[in-house]
Amino acid sequence: MHALLRAMVTLVLLAAISTGVLGTSPRTQVLRAPSMLYRSVTAVRATVRLAAAAKKEKGAAKGGFGKKVDLASGPTAKELLAQASKMYLALDSVQTTGDEQTPVTQWSITVRAVGEAAELSDWVPIALLALYMPAVSLPGEAVPGALAHARREILEAGGQVVPKLRTCPRDKIEYAFEPLTDFHNIVSTGLKARGNTRADAYKALSIEPGATPAEVKSAHRKLVMTLHPDRFVGDDAGAAAALEKMMAVTDAYEALGGGRGKASDGGAASWYEGLGGKARVSFVSMGALPKERAQTWLDAVDQHGYKLGVWPLDSELAMDFVARNVMRAA
Repeated sequence: MHALLRAMVTLVLLAAISTGVLGTSPRTQVLRAPSMLYRSVTAVRATVRLAAAAKKEKGAAKGGFGKKVDLASGPTAKELLAQASKMYLALDSVQTTGDEQTPVTQWSITVRAVGEAAELSDWVPIALLALYMPAVSLPGEAVPGALAHARREILEAGGQVVPKLRTCPRDKIEYAFEPLTDFHNIVSTGLKARGNTRADAYKALSIEPGATPAEVKSAHRKLVMTLHPDRFVGDDAGAAAALEKMMAVTDAYEALGGGRGKASDGGAASWYEGLGGKARVSFVSMGALPKERAQTWLDAVDQHGYKLGVWPLDSELAMDFVARNVMRAA
């Protein structure tokens, strides 16, 4: 900066000489040169200050030290979910009368991340989705776009239920959906109906309800070794009793999610998709969801005023599937 100032002063002096400011009498030089030089040097300093300010502004635009970063880049995922949850409650309360077709449809949302986490090696239901779409004959066609648009809210809901979901790469997460009525009838109600079976299963394996997958697997292995036929050679009555108990232990292990093959086996079908058998035809798997798919939903929102809401699924229900996945992946 000082070098630049000296150079500019030198130019001013040369200009003064060329214009005769320093070519007059000594007295004239004394009277005129200081004022001329002062005005010239002042102008030079002003030019230097302007150049420095411009340089600083340019540097700030590029980032780096001294730049104030605006952290308020928009609502967080948690805040978005809070807004979407309020909308879900509002849409859930919409009532219809007579033969009028409801403008609101509700869906269960499941995710998986095969090869990324044992907890998500098979489908896990994490959230409920409500869509307001009046006069739509095939509402299921709009679900993929709505899911892509509300992906942050849905993953936040899932992260509250399955914390491992927060660390999975977004491009590795697959999505699926089905009507909430089918989910309730086939999945939710079916699992609750097996509550007594699960209680009996814990008892058969001699473990406490709520045991971890590792504890369930360990208890099963110990009982299998204890009841192995080789231990009852020459004892027909004992072998018969052991076989009967072995069958009960095997059923108990399967009731708690074991004995169905590993989730990583190429030939092993999804246990979750198998619920309900062939009658379950409304479950739709979409794979990963690129952000671009959200545009169809945004277009519909602009044209028809569609709305959506998201609600986190009951954590106890979701964790039931997480425990099964962990056990199958072990």
